[in-house]
Amino acid sequence: MSFRSTKEWRQRREEFLKGKVCEWCGSTERLVMHNRNPPPPYAFLLRKISSEVLNKRVKEGEFSTQKEERRSCPECGSTSIRHRTAKKPAYKCQRCRSEFDAPKGEVVDTGWLSREDWDRFWGRYGSEIKRMVSEAWKKADEESRALENYMALCNRCHMAARNGLVLCPVCRHGYMRPGREMCWECFKKTDEGKEVAKRYELQAYVHPWCGRRFEIMRQWWGILAEPRTCCVEVCDIGPQGCEDAKRRWGSSKEEESA
Repeated sequence: MSFRSTKEWRQRREEFLKGKVCEWCGSTERLVMHNRNPPPPYAFLLRKISSEVLNKRVKEGEFSTQKEERRSCPECGSTSIRHRTAKKPAYKCQRCRSEFDAPKGEVVDTGWLSREDWDRFWGRYGSEIKRMVSEAWKKADEESRALENYMALCNRCHMAARNGLVLCPVCRHGYMRPGREMCWECFKKTDEGKEVAKRYELQAYVHPWCGRRFEIMRQWWGILAEPRTCCVEVCDIGPQGCEDAKRRWGSSKEEESA
C-alpha cells in the first residue's frame, strides 16, 4: 500500500493544507499537496543506471561498441545528403544545398552494443542493475516526502504543473510553457498576437461541386479552398466515394488546361 493512502499521511496533508491558499492563483477550493521534486520514473532510472554500468564496462574493455561508416556533406558535415542519378554532381546536401561528386566518409562509434553483446551484458549485470534502480528510487521517494518539497496548489494548477505548465503572470488564470511571457489568451490581445491569431481563424468554405460546408483556417485558405484539393485533404468522403467529385473531376481539369 502506498504511504499516501495511510492514515498518517492523510493527517499530515490536512495539517499542511489547513489555512492555506493556492500558491499560484490564490484559490481556496480543492487544494492538494503538490510535490516540487517528485521521484523520477522507474524507467528513467533504469536507462540512466544501465548506461552508467555499460559505459564503465566498455571503458574496462569487457565489451566493445559497434562502429559504422557515416557519409556526410564535405561542406557542412550534415548526414542529410541525397544521391542523384540524373544530375551531376551526383550528390546534393539537403541542409546547405552544396553539390559534390562524393560524400565524406568516416568511421564513427555508435555507442551501441551488438544484440549478442547486449544479451550477454544484461544476463551478467541485469539483476545488479535492477537492484541499484530499486534502491535509487526508494531513496528518491523517501527524500521527496519531506514537507519542504511540497506546496499548496488547487487541483487545476496542480494538473497544469504536472503537464509542465506555469501560471500566466499577466492574467493569473491561464497557463503557459516555461520561458513564455504570457498565455495564448493574453497574447491574442497584443498587436502581434492579433496578427498571429488571424492565421488560425476558421473561414466557411462551400464546395462548389457538392455544396458541403467546411471550416478552413485562414493560413491554409489559398491551398485548401480549391475544389480538388478540398476533396482530397479536407472532405472525409474523398473523391473516390463522392459522385459529384467523380463527375466533375475530369471536366475541371479540362477547363483549367483550356
